[in-house]
Amino acid sequence: MHDELLNTVKSTFVQPKIFNDLVTLYQCYWQTHCHLPKSFKFTTGEAILTELTGAIRFAVLSNIVDRDNIEECQSAVKQLQLIRASLDVIKGLLCVGWKMKMISHGAFASFNQSIDNIQKQTTGWQRWFMAQVDDEDWGQVK
Repeated sequence: MHDELLNTVKSTFVQPKIFNDLVTLYQCYWQTHCHLPKSFKFTTGEAILTELTGAIRFAVLSNIVDRDNIEECQSAVKQLQLIRASLDVIKGLLCVGWKMKMISHGAFASFNQSIDNIQKQTTGWQRWFMAQVDDEDWGQVK
């Protein structure tokens, strides 16, 4: 029963690599989050989780747009910009934790490397949507 449900979910919920990388980052950060001092965990740590959740949400929304619809492509561009902004906020908040010696140097470096890779993917995906919008605008001018 469980395997049938898992196969159904896998076949109907297909997301790009950025989604999987964001979920992996969430899982890795969660391991650190659980061991943070309460005062940091319930303020800055929760803000990091909230930003990650928002980035995952926007990755899903960007993936389900109608790529033939210029308005939806423009929406995806904005959503991907919000992912990039959230990742910058997360980097800043992680830096606070690292500077306060609550996040280890190794974890901080690993998080930053993951974020950099996700930002590159996001930028590439955003450029793709921008090209769709620009091509459509160009077609309307002709």
